[in-house]
Amino acid sequence: MTMKDALAIALLGITVGAATPAAAWPKRKPARMVALPLSRPLLAVEVVDKRQPVPGQPYQLRFRLRDILSKQLQPDVQEIRVTSILLEGAKSQVWAQSLGEGLYEASIPIQQPGEYYVYFESASKRWSLEQVPLVVLQATSP
Repeated sequence: MTMKDALAIALLGITVGAATPAAAWPKRKPARMVALPLSRPLLAVEVVDKRQPVPGQPYQLRFRLRDILSKQLQPDVQEIRVTSILLEGAKSQVWAQSLGEGLYEASIPIQQPGEYYVYFESASKRWSLEQVPLVVLQATSP
């Protein structure tokens, strides 16, 4: 037995005789992933107006944000940034306006046909892109 082994045994409080098998030594627990609780509740986006966007015209997206757990609306959030991304590379960011009673509106520029991915976030509420589901808008020519 080396000095290093004797020190480890003394620190762990194990008495080891000459006949003690290696299986008696304490085994390290494997590393495990721990799910940390979210700092804010997850939200659901309810699109109120189901009109289809038309290329060349701004689309007035009206939506509500609802807490998934309590089912309560999120009224009067002062700063909701709405980011729309077209797969071909066009990106825009606008601020949503509160219309009252938990209803919001954002004017999203629709420049060309395609799928627009719309993300929502708020720095004041600490909502990140991962906590609010995205909305997909399909813009087709009339």
